Amino acid sequence: MAPKSVATWVLLALLFVFAIGTIVYWVLYFFVGGVQSSSALWYTRFENSFPVADTFAVVACLLSAVFVLRSDTGRAPFFLGVAGGSVLYLAFMDITFDLENSIYSSIATSGAVAIELGINIFTLITGLFALGYGWNLLRSPEKVS
Repeated sequence: MAPKSVATWVLLALLFVFAIGTIVYWVLYFFVGGVQSSSALWYTRFENSFPVADTFAVVACLLSAVFVLRSDTGRAPFFLGVAGGSVLYLAFMDITFDLENSIYSSIATSGAVAIELGINIFTLITGLFALGYGWNLLRSPEKVS
């Protein structure tokens, strides 16, 4: 097995950080609090609609990571497409909601909003990187390790 490239290690780090970060977020959200950008009912109803979709994205990211680690060029691109697409979809839903409801306007006074923005940026990067890596793997599997 060839040594992993820097891009591969970056991808694996992004996938694992997304998975672990998402799990930690939901544990904090449901059991500790403090990560919500708002306590309003309309906001919590929106946030409460995400756990199933986030779980799907976490599983896709972890499966992608396993297949990338195994250098499985047959399965990795598919799961990277699923992971990247689902992570991007979640990011776009969250960003759209935050923009439409002026959530970002309180970033200067709310640590939770700053965390929210960081999560949004991180999910965009993770989704795009996973899709790009998967695409490159499809185009030339022998060049990506």
